[in-house]
Amino acid sequence: MRNHVFSKLKHAAQIGQAGDPRRHFRLGAVGIRKDGKTVSARNSPTPHRNPKAHAEARLARKLTPDSIVFVSRNLHNGDSAMSKPCKSCQRILKSVGVKKVYYTTDYGFEVMSL
Repeated sequence: MRNHVFSKLKHAAQIGQAGDPRRHFRLGAVGIRKDGKTVSARNSPTPHRNPKAHAEARLARKLTPDSIVFVSRNLHNGDSAMSKPCKSCQRILKSVGVKKVYYTTDYGFEVMSL
């Protein structure tokens, strides 16, 4: 299971890396829907205080109930960092039926139940 989580977080990191290179960090999110389909999103270049610009909120539009989400934040140097979804994104993900969110930390990953 641990390898599967790291694999999905790496995929989310790759999605985020394709984002705006001028940003201090890039955030990518991957969702596994109940039907097995993988969907993804990254943060948009709009100001970060706009919740609709967050990768998790953009991903939520593509999810179905009981999806699992993986979120990775990458710094310019390629290191991963804390990517715990903000309260607004947590509400959005919960509203579409997401039960678990795995996210990167400075030392690996954590899981959040919604």
